[in-house]
Amino acid sequence: MHPSQLIPGCLIVDAVKDNSNHPIIPSNTAINPKHIQILLQLGIEQVEVSEKLSNGGIFHPKRDSHDDRQLFYNMYIQTVRQYKKLFHQWKTTHKVIAAEVIDLMNPILDLLDEVKMDIFALSEWSTKQDYFYHHAVSLSLLSGYLAKMLGLKKEWKQVAFAGALADCGKALIHTNCYLKDKRLTLSDYKQLQKHPLYSYRLIKYHDAFPNPVIKAVLQHHERSDGSGYPFGIKGDNIHLFAKILALCDMYHAMTSERIYSKKQTPFKVAEYLIRSEQGKLDKRVLKCFIQSFFLLPKGTRVLLSNQKEAYIQHTPIEYPVRPTVVLKENGKVLDLKKKPAWYIEKWIQE
Repeated sequence: MHPSQLIPGCLIVDAVKDNSNHPIIPSNTAINPKHIQILLQLGIEQVEVSEKLSNGGIFHPKRDSHDDRQLFYNMYIQTVRQYKKLFHQWKTTHKVIAAEVIDLMNPILDLLDEVKMDIFALSEWSTKQDYFYHHAVSLSLLSGYLAKMLGLKKEWKQVAFAGALADCGKALIHTNCYLKDKRLTLSDYKQLQKHPLYSYRLIKYHDAFPNPVIKAVLQHHERSDGSGYPFGIKGDNIHLFAKILALCDMYHAMTSERIYSKKQTPFKVAEYLIRSEQGKLDKRVLKCFIQSFFLLPKGTRVLLSNQKEAYIQHTPIEYPVRPTVVLKENGKVLDLKKKPAWYIEKWIQE
């Protein structure tokens, strides 16, 4: 059974051993969450467990991760289609119905814990023509997941709803400003910069959305150094929810194929955010984002920018975007920190 299917209380039948045949987990051990994390990080493919749990109950495995991935993909595509319908409804009515947004996002948000790596690579499912609608759904999912990683156990769905609503105000702007097939004019850009204000106006009187959600929508393009819009506020004057949205918004946009912009790889974008956005993005939020999505476990299969396949050998927690890898073709070890021209193109799903 794959470690992702284990639950606390599973009993190990045969000792789990590493490549040197040293026991990692002895036989008859009752599995706890830390054991599961270790097994996943070490890239262990299978473990043998008892049909009964340590408390005598029957072990019911978690669903296979491939089933979860397919379910998540199907639900994601359906959610994007429904969001597109909602947005066109907003354009006609100039009214956002809170319950419709909550009902749309809740089912897929409830799958977040099962599909971490699919959250990491949401832009792979986006299309150039419908990028705008993919972006809204993806911003919600990314922001909700990051909020959970930041410890917002009770408020994470509020952050996710803010992500889904961040661009609703574009329904009040001419489509040329966000669906144009070429770069924006200065006039278009100035109009587009007003969309956080319009989004705020559409949701500010909704009792279903608490003040932090409304602030996040209004402030999601503000930056910690004051260089953002619409007000140019900075630092602690920007709500934490808005800081989460700001980072996830940039990440998904830069990793997606857009009408006027080519997509970049997640690792390259992550490195850009670390190097170029210092002072603009919140340090704590950026650190959590990088460690949540780019701290790949040992054994993860990846494709490098030179089109060679490799396996993660070691990921430094202080700079996980440049791990040490082992080339699949010859077993050569490469430290990507010492190879600035090379980077991880993508991780490969088995």
